[in-house]
Formats: sequence, C-alpha cells, structure tokens
Amino acid sequence: MNLTTLTISGTLAPPPSRVYYEPLLHVCHKHSQDNTYFETIFLLGLGDIVRAVDELDNKYFLGNTNNFVLLGHSQGGLIASLLAMRHPTRVKAVIALATPFKGTTWVDPVNMPIRGIVEAVSLVSRGKIRLKPTLRQLVVPILPIVRDLCAHSDICESIVSYLEEQISGHKTFAIIGSNDMLVFPHRSANPTGPMVTSFIVSPKKEYQRLQTVLPHGLEHIDSRAGHLSIVLNPKVLGCIDQIITTTIDNYPANVS
Repeated sequence: MNLTTLTISGTLAPPPSRVYYEPLLHVCHKHSQDNTYFETIFLLGLGDIVRAVDELDNKYFLGNTNNFVLLGHSQGGLIASLLAMRHPTRVKAVIALATPFKGTTWVDPVNMPIRGIVEAVSLVSRGKIRLKPTLRQLVVPILPIVRDLCAHSDICESIVSYLEEQISGHKTFAIIGSNDMLVFPHRSANPTGPMVTSFIVSPKKEYQRLQTVLPHGLEHIDSRAGHLSIVLNPKVLGCIDQIITTTIDNYPANVS
C-alpha cells in the first residue's frame, strides 16, 4: 500500500513541538518513509477546526491518490476524524491520542457545570442514567467565544454519531491515559462503534478499579500516561506500530 502518515498535534503545541513528537514520528517513518508528515495546530481557536481541516485537506489530499493513516493528539484527533469522514476510501485508520471525542469538562467552560451534574448522575447510577447537556443551545447568541465552544461541541457530536453508525471505511483507534487530567471524564475519549477500538493506558490495579466507570470492552495497556506523555509512552508507541502494521496488511497495494 502506498501509505502516507500525517500526525496532527494538539491545540497548544508550539511550532518546535515536532521534536517532542519525534518518537511517534519515528514509528510512522518506519512504515511510510518519506511520506511521513507532521502538522502543528498552534493556538488554534476552537471555532477554527473546520478551517484547519480545509487547509490540511487541500495540502495533503488534493492532487494525489495515496492512502492515509492519520494520527491526532488531543484536538488533533478531532481534525483527523473529520478528514477521515471526508475521505472514507483513502483514510484507512485514525489513531487518536487523548482526544475528547465526547467533549471534556476542562475545555468547555460553557457546559462545565452542567457536565459536572451529568457525570455525577452517570457515576452514581453506574451508567444506567445518561443525561445530555443542552445548555449550549440556550447560549449560542451571547458571545463569539461561546459560539466557538458550541461549534466545538457540535463537531464532537457529529463525529461520535458518525462513528456509532459507521460499518465500513476507516478504523478508529482511541487511546487515553488514566492519568490524563485534561481529558476528563476519561470515557469522553472512548467513542463506540463497529469500526472503533478504544484503549485505556493504566496500571493493572487502577484499571480494575476503573471498570465501574469506563465503557465495557476497552483494550488495556498496562502502563501510565498523561495528556502529553502519552505520545512518548513506549507501550503506546508499540501499540501504534502494531496498528499501522495491521492496517497495511489488511489493505494490499491494489486497494485504493
């Protein structure tokens, strides 16, 4: 397979952060050689996700026929998912690291109080009662920044809905560390769907304790990882290596 790998950083990663992502890019280079690319979304506003997708679409997908594995860290995982939704036959896999697919109490201050109540109810009921925060529908007209946050929530919901119904096309691999305090609650990083595989990076004892608050069927990586350190974790990098290897094996060169 003529493979291109594109890694997209998180929102706040500065331009020199390529050095920080070098171990991850080394894994990618093993499989895609000179077609290994990295993009930093430096201080990108939440409302600019679609613009970022447009720019990367024009830069990497226009004018070539390569197949892609897209890797995204934090918000970069949302951008990678949107690119995959645009190119369902050319993107073979999305690997999302610490990506808040279902939103997070920390990056969405408009919904934070409501989400806190929602998570408390879900936790106490052990997931039997699930509420959906709708505060953003009431505050859209107030301020531009509020509209940006609302758009971000809507983008998350569109991706999650797509993945829940998707039965063919690219596979999504979502990896979250139990020590990640920026993407919280942790299950917000674990979308569900027939084409989705989710991983939790956690010590074995902690993983057993988390069983009551996390979705069933998560793959376990016995280690520790936070929001930033997840891209450096050797076991996570080994998992990504295996994912890309399996993706290449499943898509021979004559499959476009």
